[in-house]
Amino acid sequence: MEQGVAGIMQSLTNLELQSTWLTEISIFQGQLSVMGQTRQPAQVPLLIEQLEAMDGLADKRFARLRLTADDANGVHEFSLQSMDFVAAEPLSGGR
Repeated sequence: MEQGVAGIMQSLTNLELQSTWLTEISIFQGQLSVMGQTRQPAQVPLLIEQLEAMDGLADKRFARLRLTADDANGVHEFSLQSMDFVAAEPLSGGR
């Protein structure tokens, strides 16, 4: 199994989505940005789930999403950006 950027790129080839394609992929300073198009906007949450489950991205959450409709062509364009996942600290004795 490849690691690092090569592993992430290899894992991207195994995504299972219908009527959805990626048009741009960027990895910069450990963050992943993905742009694409879909004919089925309900596929975007499935894409996010699959990305977050990929080896090499387990510590990432896709917290930024932009989705726009191109009604003339029947597609939706989207962009996703990852952020490092940091678990919230437990509440203590509160006020």
